[in-house]
Amino acid sequence: MPQFFFSIKRHLLVLGLLALLVPWAGGCGDGQAPLSKAAYVKRANRICEETKEKTQQGFIAYARQNRVSESGSTLNAQASDFMAKVFTPTYEQQLDRLESLNGPSADREKAAKILAAMQSALKTSQQRPLEFIRGAPFFKRASTLAVAYGMTGCTA
Repeated sequence: MPQFFFSIKRHLLVLGLLALLVPWAGGCGDGQAPLSKAAYVKRANRICEETKEKTQQGFIAYARQNRVSESGSTLNAQASDFMAKVFTPTYEQQLDRLESLNGPSADREKAAKILAAMQSALKTSQQRPLEFIRGAPFFKRASTLAVAYGMTGCTA
């Protein structure tokens, strides 16, 4: 009888582990069916628009708290600080949210290219924060790819 009990226990453990792994096995994130392109674009646009709003509010609050001026010897340090404290975490959250969307299977490569361009632009912005703050077009490629796909809310 004890051996039978351990055999059942082992089978239950294996079944439990399989139940945990099944949602990831299909590459479908949380196990949901892929979104249509229209639904994916709508959600992506909403995420990007929320991020823009949050970043703008964050910049206004940061500028007030830190007395940011348009020029001066501290501007480069303030640009780096803004990137680290406001823009980078907000934009990384956007990237995480976009990556978690289960877009159309046929368009996964396009979505991956858009996200890669966004990540590359973020990295460049982090390396050159003063240029970013002054409007350098680091996100131009990401914006172009996003708009071509219909993600008009995901422009710089």
